[in-house]
Amino acid sequence: MESFLDEFCLQSKNDVNHEEFEVTFKYNFLAPPVEILPSEVQGPYTDEEETEKISEKHARKKFALPETESLWYMGQSKEHRYLLKHPVITSFLWCKWTRIRRYVNRNMRFFMFFVMILTWFIFENFGGQKLKSRETGTIREFYGLFVLFSIAMLCFIMRDWITDIKDIVRQEQIMADSGHDRSPSATSYVKLILSNWIEGVFIVALTLVLWMGSSVLPYALMILLAVLAGRELFQMAVSLRRYFLTVENWIELSMIVLISVILFLPDEGNRDLKRHLAGISLFLSWAELITFVAKHPRLTRYNVYVTMFYKVFTSFVSFLLWYVFFIVAFGMGFYIMLHKDEAQEVPSTIVSEDEEEGLQEFFNDPFLTFVKTCTMFVGELEFSDIPIDLKSPLMPLSYAYFLAFVFLIVVVLMNLLNGLAVSDTGIIQEKAEIVAYLSRVEIISYAESLLLGDPFDFLSNVPTLKWMMNIPSFSCCRHIYRNKVARRLFQRVTGAQGILLFYNFLPDKHLTIKPNSKSYNCIKVEKVGDEIIDAAKSIILRKQKKDDGGDQEMEERNKEIDQKLEEAAVSNKILVKKVSDLEKKIDLLLNKF
Repeated sequence: MESFLDEFCLQSKNDVNHEEFEVTFKYNFLAPPVEILPSEVQGPYTDEEETEKISEKHARKKFALPETESLWYMGQSKEHRYLLKHPVITSFLWCKWTRIRRYVNRNMRFFMFFVMILTWFIFENFGGQKLKSRETGTIREFYGLFVLFSIAMLCFIMRDWITDIKDIVRQEQIMADSGHDRSPSATSYVKLILSNWIEGVFIVALTLVLWMGSSVLPYALMILLAVLAGRELFQMAVSLRRYFLTVENWIELSMIVLISVILFLPDEGNRDLKRHLAGISLFLSWAELITFVAKHPRLTRYNVYVTMFYKVFTSFVSFLLWYVFFIVAFGMGFYIMLHKDEAQEVPSTIVSEDEEEGLQEFFNDPFLTFVKTCTMFVGELEFSDIPIDLKSPLMPLSYAYFLAFVFLIVVVLMNLLNGLAVSDTGIIQEKAEIVAYLSRVEIISYAESLLLGDPFDFLSNVPTLKWMMNIPSFSCCRHIYRNKVARRLFQRVTGAQGILLFYNFLPDKHLTIKPNSKSYNCIKVEKVGDEIIDAAKSIILRKQKKDDGGDQEMEERNKEIDQKLEEAAVSNKILVKKVSDLEKKIDLLLNKF
């Protein structure tokens, strides 16, 4: 596979240092001919009318179909996932990210806005009176934080707009380098302006909250919660199986339920309950936000960190599912030995009545004893907190039991968990680059399948467990998308076709760029990442060196053959001479007789 990518998918012209150096990445293997696709995919996803939009050079029916799913399958293979670092693959992902970046960033901005409003609302309603100003009755600090948040979001949006303009310029340059007709610039910029209506709505929402302050928080949170619920319903419609078998979706569903209870449940008699639910909602929302931001394809280092975190978390959970019974066993032992029975005579092993009641109460209930044992497991071992009667004759036995807990649980089990964590993080750190590309492939392929209705039933591959593969996807969108009107309407609203490379951007399924050519644009436009070009040049130089080495080896072989032919010719002459002499001698002998 690597040889195929080197020899057939990566081609070049001229010297790598020449100004006219040209490199071509071929992506035909990622998008096979539509004729070999299943008929159920070809039929309903074909738009004959759209053929007129293609130039005569590339006239053929176009299919709005996913393009990254094959890379996801490559990433699932341990033998082939290292190929995700190949410049042919990374250049495709780089171009694909420029097409899908807008949707990922919009989703992230929306969730950041949601978490900010939720946090402000909870602190305003359940944060206590100490935090509120006497003059306004609100928390001024949160209003200041929201001002900073709004400025950051505006900068984020402006950066996206600048990147969108660069993408248009880059697209025109690449289309020109690849020999395609340039699309009209004016039309491209008008489409760009019209497609940013979501950012306009977002800016209006920020302005309203800044203008009205904390009084608008409940209504803003209701609207954002409704949008979040709509997003979750859409994911359910695309693949119900994938939705309910993903942990993140369960967290988001829990958030929706908890926040709905906080918003609509009356305060009378439920204040404490709502405070507890608000605290859980804060944790879940911030945990989801941290994970969401860390998985952003541009944050390569944090992709690795979040992968480490969840890998260690999974290892710990699977490990403790069995060894937690050690902690339970010690907890039961502590309860039986140290609890104070009020209805009976106090055992001699329990401390005297002048012992602090706060230390004893943790061992008077099985549940509290288990919680106390768990805290002792993670290192909270205050020697004086163990209510053992020093005057009891069974005191040595009680401390022997306590020391056994310290050795087996705190020393052995904790160090074993630390070893597991070091091992897992070490493996991930060694494969940090592959992990980052895997994260990018997963995000792009998932977003692509969502926006295109999952025509290949790709989302049913997660989780990758054999015993779950037979569960159907239960996709409603796939059936709705078979209707041309519904499909076109949704794709026009979301701009789903704009995420595809082979639909309009690269109809020939190859990318040709001139990395050494000088650009005279006022905007600095990067056609492909420098690290991708450097990797491609390394492979091209290696191929050229191999070819030069092969030519030199062939010349040496030819010289050896010529030398052997000359030696054979000389030997042949000598042999002919000897034969001639022998014939003469034979003739003389015959004449004598």
